[in-house]
Order: sequence, then structure tokens, then C-alpha cells
Amino acid sequence: MTKSLREVYRPRFSEEIDWRIVGMTAVASLLAELDWIDGLTDGGWLDVVRGFAEAELFGLLILVFAAVLFRWRAHALSRPIALSLAVVFGCFAAQAITVAPYVGMFGDDFPGGKPSYWTLVWFFTRKSIML
Repeated sequence: MTKSLREVYRPRFSEEIDWRIVGMTAVASLLAELDWIDGLTDGGWLDVVRGFAEAELFGLLILVFAAVLFRWRAHALSRPIALSLAVVFGCFAAQAITVAPYVGMFGDDFPGGKPSYWTLVWFFTRKSIML
């Protein structure tokens, strides 16, 4: 029995992903962060596009990390632990990508003093994990 080219070149971690899960992730991401709604009401389309992009980045990174970690289930990694780790890793990676423009915005009034890049990444990662 021969395999199709699609089966041969499909990455193994993507076996856990289908379009239904991607769609649910996109909707859940948009509902978790409602900052983009302010842009709709104020007419700030740049804020709307940025809010959509950031929300989808978070959701899709969590989805990709979950798919990769689900492949490790054979190595005694349970599904709830894999999902929990995917949320932590996905939020951390997304914050590392999106927090750079905010580095100079916080001064000495930030809890603990003027924050570094990594302090902001960890601070906002913890906030995102709780959403």
C-alpha cells in the first residue's frame, strides 16, 4: 500500500490538528482578549487589526504547542499536563513576540521598579495564563 504525498510530507505533530480545532481556537482567542472591540467603537482600525493578530497569535501558538506535546503522550505525558504546559509555553512565546513595543512605557512606578524586557514578558505571560 502506497502513501499519498500529503501523508508523506505532513509533519507528525499536525496529526492532532484539524480545521475544526483551528476555528475553535480562533474564536476562543478573540473572546479571551476583547481589546479589539475598543478599536471598533473608536474607529481605530490599526488597533483592531493588531488586536486580532495578537489574539490569534496566542491561540495558534498554544494550539501548536499542544499538538507537539500530545505527540509526547507516549512518553507518559498525560493530556491535562500537556494542555497546561501548552498554555504556559504558548503564552510565553506570544508575549516574547508582542511585548517589545511596551518595554519603554513603564517607569519606576512599575511594581518592583523599572522592568526589563524579560520581566515584562513574564509579568504579562502570567496575566495571559489566567485568561
